Amino acid sequence: MSRNYSLEVEELTRKLQDLVIWKTNVGDPKKQMYKVLGISRPSHDAYLSDNDKVPLYIWNQLELLNSMPPHTLIETSFPKLVSESVSRANILSATIKSWEQLTGIPITTTKGTMFAGHFSPIKANQSLNKALEEDKSGVAFALMMEEYIETILSSKEISLSQLSDPNSSLFSTIKNYAQCKAFLSHKSVTESTDRFKEMCEKAIKFYKPESKVTQEYLKGTAIHLLMNAKKSFTDLRKYSIASSGKAIQASSLKLQDQIFVFESVSSLVEYSATLPDGFSLNLIRPKRIGDSFFALVAKSGGDIFLLSDKPDDSEFAKDFYSKRNDRYNIHRWDDTYFPYYIIPVSHDGKHLDTSDNVELSIYEGNGLNVVSHFNCLHSETILWFTFLIEECRNHLFAQENSAVPRLGFVGENSIPHPLLENKSESAKSLPSTLIASSSIEVKSAPELDRDNFLSHSPESAKFKAKNGWMEDMYSAQIDSSLLYIPSEISAPLALRDNRGSFGVSVVKPESGKGVALKSLPSTMIGTPEEIQKEADLIARYNKAQLIRANLKKDFIENRDKVEIQLIKLIKANLPNIVDQLVSLNHSYFSIAKNIVEIELAGELPENILRQVHVSKFEGHFDFRSTFTPLHKALKARDSKGNAFCVMTGEDYPSEMFYLNVSCIHDLEILTGLPRNKLPIQLQNWNARSDLVADSRSIHYDPIEDIRNPWDDFVFGFSIPLSKGFVLSRRKALGVKGRYSRPMDYFDSKDDSMMNFLLNNDEIRQKIRDNKIHGVSFRDYKGFAMRPKFSSFLQGWKNSCI
Repeated sequence: MSRNYSLEVEELTRKLQDLVIWKTNVGDPKKQMYKVLGISRPSHDAYLSDNDKVPLYIWNQLELLNSMPPHTLIETSFPKLVSESVSRANILSATIKSWEQLTGIPITTTKGTMFAGHFSPIKANQSLNKALEEDKSGVAFALMMEEYIETILSSKEISLSQLSDPNSSLFSTIKNYAQCKAFLSHKSVTESTDRFKEMCEKAIKFYKPESKVTQEYLKGTAIHLLMNAKKSFTDLRKYSIASSGKAIQASSLKLQDQIFVFESVSSLVEYSATLPDGFSLNLIRPKRIGDSFFALVAKSGGDIFLLSDKPDDSEFAKDFYSKRNDRYNIHRWDDTYFPYYIIPVSHDGKHLDTSDNVELSIYEGNGLNVVSHFNCLHSETILWFTFLIEECRNHLFAQENSAVPRLGFVGENSIPHPLLENKSESAKSLPSTLIASSSIEVKSAPELDRDNFLSHSPESAKFKAKNGWMEDMYSAQIDSSLLYIPSEISAPLALRDNRGSFGVSVVKPESGKGVALKSLPSTMIGTPEEIQKEADLIARYNKAQLIRANLKKDFIENRDKVEIQLIKLIKANLPNIVDQLVSLNHSYFSIAKNIVEIELAGELPENILRQVHVSKFEGHFDFRSTFTPLHKALKARDSKGNAFCVMTGEDYPSEMFYLNVSCIHDLEILTGLPRNKLPIQLQNWNARSDLVADSRSIHYDPIEDIRNPWDDFVFGFSIPLSKGFVLSRRKALGVKGRYSRPMDYFDSKDDSMMNFLLNNDEIRQKIRDNKIHGVSFRDYKGFAMRPKFSSFLQGWKNSCI
């Protein structure tokens, strides 16, 4: 039987076509098989055209190749078909194709069903995609792939019958496994992986000569550390301390063995100028040890960079978290390879405790505090830093210095203050190429207004601003020395009331006395703009503390004056109020009719329901009640406790009309005036917006966080009227219907205001969406008030005259 060269080459091509990598245009892989046969291209083309020209040894070679098991055929043919000059990118692309054939799913498939205890190609795809994205060297991908293909092959039961059957699934599995294995053995891949393994061994052996580095460790833990280091380098804050503008040779930079500790960033910046070229790890230790963070200084000639893992939390967010526990720091320490375990603290899952018997650092020959050495760290930490430093060499020093922002910090003596003997900042030991900035622009209290706050945080404008009047009232009285407080003032700076005037003091205020102010931490780190923003926020916080103290004082001293002023305004509008009361015009006193506008303005009070309340009155007050300014202004009561009709002066009136007065909207109704005509302290009385960011938020505004002490202002409104006046006035007003005392909301079965709320589609929808708080649809007629709002009726008589 005659043999066909072309057909036999096609069969060989079908088995080896995935090994053919095209540099430019894709051609016919059959024409590349001459490389496997060891003949010239012209001879191969001639044999394809004429079977008679094929020599016997070629026929024998074809027969041998086509009879080989798949893995043997690929191992034999790969060096002949794939040149060493093929790029790593092309090799990895071919490996991915073989992987997809091996698993039967595209490498982009990262979601699907996975079974516990079984190898999952989907989960493997997740790791491989992450490796391709984060590690451009291909080392992580190659080492992961080696592990995965071995796992797949080891799960198969191999039989000779299947191995010799080209149509069996095992034959295909072994073929694709062999292809992946062959591509991973290519020079472009092995050079990188071998260099990686050598680097790992050298790094660990250098610091820990007795340690053993196994292949399993390199392919498992080491790869995880490499990936984490690459991601960490991307996530770490990076700043430029000094810049020479010259090219940097980073290949020879070494890591310093000592790990130093500093209590201020300015000390670290000064120290960085004396460093030899290389990398130095430093611990920045604030007053609250849990907020410690690391700073890696990288120096080459006149170029100095700083990388830090300092969290983004503001000083106020950290204060908030620490009031409860230190878990936020414990989690941060546990989720990183920075060696926080060198800090001698213990914790019970909530709080960090520093032993008084443990020194945090020791002095060494250079006069700096040393907290540890690299040879004392865990092997994983050493290897992780090796990878991190490699990233610095490859990327930090490779890019233009202008791509890294300047470092900003709070320098010693950089903030003028009357309690300090100010000195000019020393620059003798600092490099001439220094571009880091330690200056803080000190602003006056009026300059630290809402507009200045929004200039740093424009997106915070979406939050309501209700306390601007407080700034207008007190800003001019606040000294700048109480706002920007340097950390050099060792004792807590406080505000003390000295015979009616506020003054600066470094004595810690006693409980309930004075105002504790916040200094600018010397451990702040960021760009100059970020440092100025944080400094302004701390200064605004101190301003808020001073305003809060003044407000409390104002409330105590002027509460009676404001009440009298309010009573005069109500007295001027009393005839109109009385007409609405005797008419039992509930809707006139209701604020729910404007509920949508009130909600949008962020001024919805706790209780939105209003009506006229009337009770039978015996004509005299309880002797235990207090004679109030309202009694006197309306002549509703004499010194003996007898009551009089406020309109006619008739004694022993039988009707007492009550109103619930608990927010600014009620005062507007009672006085008949817009809020801007009312005392400024009450213009937002109990109408505080819910849209106020707390100290954990990036939108935190300390001024808006002030609780107005005037919200504790209590104003009760009730007036006695004679039955005769009520009936005659109702008749004069043309009020139809029989007069009877109205029932409360909670007793009424047919209330007009309830019907208003029920029948207003817009309000109903907002209540359903929980956008209007304080009311909900429930049992009673499909509507009910939340329990906390039903309690106000129990005590309203106690707040009335």
